Amino acid sequence: MQTSLDKKALSALEKDDLIALLMQQNEILMVQCARIAGLEKEVEALKGKLAKNSRNSSKPPSSDGYDKPKPKSQRKKSGRSNGGQPGHKGSTLKQVEHPDNIRDHEVSHCTHCHADLSNQATTEHEARQVFDLPEINVAVTEHRAQIKICPCCNARVNAEFPAGVTQAVQYGKRVHTTAAYLSQYQRLPY
Repeated sequence: MQTSLDKKALSALEKDDLIALLMQQNEILMVQCARIAGLEKEVEALKGKLAKNSRNSSKPPSSDGYDKPKPKSQRKKSGRSNGGQPGHKGSTLKQVEHPDNIRDHEVSHCTHCHADLSNQATTEHEARQVFDLPEINVAVTEHRAQIKICPCCNARVNAEFPAGVTQAVQYGKRVHTTAAYLSQYQRLPY
């Protein structure tokens, strides 16, 4: 297309062709402008999605991926080193005076010269205590109902079993309540 145009030198037909060409290019530019505006809206929407995470929207934390911010502590720096401070009286688990069980561990040989120490008298001992829960054992109780023969009428008479003892073999109330507790409160499967 020409850069400098002499409008007086154009005929009426050439002017009409020029106007038609300019109108066609104007329509193309209008379509391109509308397309650009749509793409700009799409870019803004995508930028908005990228800026959302679990902290500023309703997205779950698992959708944050590996780009999670580091947790920020609310604590202020005190200038002290970690752990117990000088002059602080520590507290720990104390030994009891009368333990439930005592286990003696014998020394049979010298660790230096390997001499036999089994006949030597103990001069002192070092004590360490372990606090632990007692072992849970199943206690089986057998109920025996006596059967007697009446001397007057020769009838066979059975003793009554306690209430709740209805089967030859069954679990007791403590097993049932423990199972219910573990299932309902501790959420353990059966």
